[in-house]
Amino acid sequence: MGNHGLKLLLSLTTGFGLSTLSSGTEFIYTDNTADKTISGYSVGADGSLTPVPGSPFPGLSGTLALTIEPRGRFLYVLGISASTLLGYRIESNGALTAIPGSPFAQSSSPQSIAADPTGKFLYIANLRDSVSAYQIDTNGALTSVPGSPFAAGYLPTDVVVEPKGEYVYELNLGDSTVWGYHIESNGALVPTVDSPFGVGYPTYLSYLPDYIVPTFAKGELVYIMDFRLQVYSIQCRGALVQFPGLPLNVPVYQPSSLLIDPKGEFAFVIAQFANQLNPVLVTCRIGDQGDLTPIPSTEIPGTQISALAIDSSGAFLFLINGGNGVTVYGVGDDGSLTPVKGWPFATGNSPSALALTPNSRHPLALSH
Repeated sequence: MGNHGLKLLLSLTTGFGLSTLSSGTEFIYTDNTADKTISGYSVGADGSLTPVPGSPFPGLSGTLALTIEPRGRFLYVLGISASTLLGYRIESNGALTAIPGSPFAQSSSPQSIAADPTGKFLYIANLRDSVSAYQIDTNGALTSVPGSPFAAGYLPTDVVVEPKGEYVYELNLGDSTVWGYHIESNGALVPTVDSPFGVGYPTYLSYLPDYIVPTFAKGELVYIMDFRLQVYSIQCRGALVQFPGLPLNVPVYQPSSLLIDPKGEFAFVIAQFANQLNPVLVTCRIGDQGDLTPIPSTEIPGTQISALAIDSSGAFLFLINGGNGVTVYGVGDDGSLTPVKGWPFATGNSPSALALTPNSRHPLALSH
């Protein structure tokens, strides 16, 4: 998941696949761009964060994304400045060990990274009109998939894998389209029926699509943001069909992120309200047709909210909200957010991305 302005966001990566972490402990990682490091923490039963042994670990300057393959074995760090991908094995105590062959050289201008829910394949959107595909070996090393890189739209900026692992979608800044692909058994990509799909308004730069969110919430829905919110349904053979209406029932200006909880009940939306300088985090209920209705008195003001993550059970929400730390909230059954004692938990300098492992203690981590 990229942290730049135009991005696709897969919101439920912590809910897929079987965690292989024998300890049952959940871990969270954040990049520290100014320090070129990665900080790692174990997540306590109360949501508190404790640094793992050896943290911080070597990172990159200009990190675009942190991605953990959905079985919780490997962490990948994508950087734009050196067109580099770092790979780490996640040990049972949360420490990071370099994967053989890391760092992996990339084509120029990689933008976003996503793993399929089985943990077999990794996909990278490249700004130069392509998507690279890799097989994830048993030790975490990457092998190029036959036919990779695959043709994409104009100026791809992000890529996601839909929750069942059948399709890949990538978003294009240059022509306001989403390209859809079917994932073959060897990880190769074949365009879906009716792909590409037009989204946004290419005539007006202020309405370029911002990102796309595949989710199991209320069925297989796709949210696409372009300074407003649109909802699409994933139809037969991966086609996208738009739902009518404006599903976000809140007067916001420039929504910048959306995260769905693993149970599909709530959406956490980062947006700016009119006449407000700083963004706010708003909790919304998800309706039967994907419509989002804000829950009263759930707004949390921010200074520079740059990343969100939620654990496998949906019990804790993690965010970077300016400064050098991670803020943690407990999520109530009604969607209310309660700060976890001890926040913010210190990171290195200038964190901007989060990645969270699945947790084998939670039933949701064993589903799908």
